[in-house]
Amino acid sequence: MILLIGCVIFVGGCGDSNDKPRIKALSGWAVGDSVDGYGTIIHTRDRGKNWVRQGNQEMIPDVPLGDVTAIDQENAWVVGQNSDGYATILRTMDGGET
Repeated sequence: MILLIGCVIFVGGCGDSNDKPRIKALSGWAVGDSVDGYGTIIHTRDRGKNWVRQGNQEMIPDVPLGDVTAIDQENAWVVGQNSDGYATILRTMDGGET
């Protein structure tokens, strides 16, 4: 069982070249406890219909992650508990690919 904590954040936009209101697909992230040896980050690009776990043991420390903030569909930060004496702060600039 994965316990998700923190928040789910969705980012999106509207409008097109003709200034007609149009909602773009919303992206979102959620974070939670460490499962399978690394903290949980899940991501959606389709308004929450499908979620994919991001990262791996080399990218994400084995700590619970507690909060996520995104400024757009590509840029987000995640914070979590202490890892080897340091706070955990993770950042993506490519929608979570890295």
